[in-house]
Amino acid sequence: MKESQGVKAARDLSRTILKNNNGDVSQAARILGCSRKCVRRARDGTLEDLDRTPHNQPRKTEEKLENFILQERNRTGYGKVRLRKHLKIKYGLVLKVDLVGKILKRNKVKKQSYKRPKESKPLYDYEALLPFEEGQIDTKYIDDYGALGKMVFNLYKYHLPLYQWTYVCVKTKVRFLVYSYSLESQFGTLFMGLIIMWLRICGIKTKINFQGDNGVELCRGSKRKEEELNKLLSTCNAHFRSIPAGKKYLQGIVERSHRTDDEELYRPHLERIKSPHVFMSKAQMWQDTYNSLRQSWAIGLNGKTPLEKLKESDILQPEQVLHFPVIILDELYSVLRSGNYLCNHYHFLESYRICAPAWCTNNLIS
Repeated sequence: MKESQGVKAARDLSRTILKNNNGDVSQAARILGCSRKCVRRARDGTLEDLDRTPHNQPRKTEEKLENFILQERNRTGYGKVRLRKHLKIKYGLVLKVDLVGKILKRNKVKKQSYKRPKESKPLYDYEALLPFEEGQIDTKYIDDYGALGKMVFNLYKYHLPLYQWTYVCVKTKVRFLVYSYSLESQFGTLFMGLIIMWLRICGIKTKINFQGDNGVELCRGSKRKEEELNKLLSTCNAHFRSIPAGKKYLQGIVERSHRTDDEELYRPHLERIKSPHVFMSKAQMWQDTYNSLRQSWAIGLNGKTPLEKLKESDILQPEQVLHFPVIILDELYSVLRSGNYLCNHYHFLESYRICAPAWCTNNLIS
């Protein structure tokens, strides 16, 4: 009766039967098929259940900390695993996944549900690919108020770069990042040239295929511009192709990585960055961390880091490949356009040498 009609109805029935039997607890218990203690509870107590929470809970999480965790959960919408990582990166709170999960469960926080297709077809034949044979390139507009909130105003206040240029190797998920203050078409060619030069210096001889969308920073969907770009890239054994209009899912690998940038770079650190130099240092450390230490569960990696996947491919000196310099394209373009390399390249190298090895700098100059 408790399950079907509720606790109040069951205890009200107990009181009625007890009254009809002149207060005989034993007789009422026999009729109801319950214990005498249960009948006395209905007679002497309230109709509702009492709170069974212990008065003394020495191991319970402090209320302030629990409210803070719930506040971050409501702001980010993360599950227990990603929320724990977010609290550790941004606030230095080291908590167990089970503890965060119990706090969410105790406060009846509902899980977010996502509808996924029953069958998904891979975009590439990942087993047959060579490292850096296929790669996706895209730009991210960092000034995204919906993703970062009020901290985006720091981009303008401290004159920080507004655009992130991303290259992702399909095979190993190695990522290369650069930044710019504006979105220019020549920056796309410059970025691809920088990647090609870097990989060739590191001993990568395979053909490099780039895939991008139809943005203004690349070919804008123009077949003529794409042919002219490929004519230039063919001298370096490289090729570029743009995706068909309306097929944004073909860029799913690099687009998904932008969400990771928001969660693990910009949200934890952007509000504390107050100079372009600090911004570029954080970006360089984030790229190195992503490539060397962060586990990936993408197709073919199964929890390995991009560095571990690169080592499996028998690439010589894989650690050096990952030290790609995070630079500002505007500065590099102005240096190359000036033509006076001996006098003007030092301004570029000042930001370039933040984390880049010396051997890479010497090869790039030569």
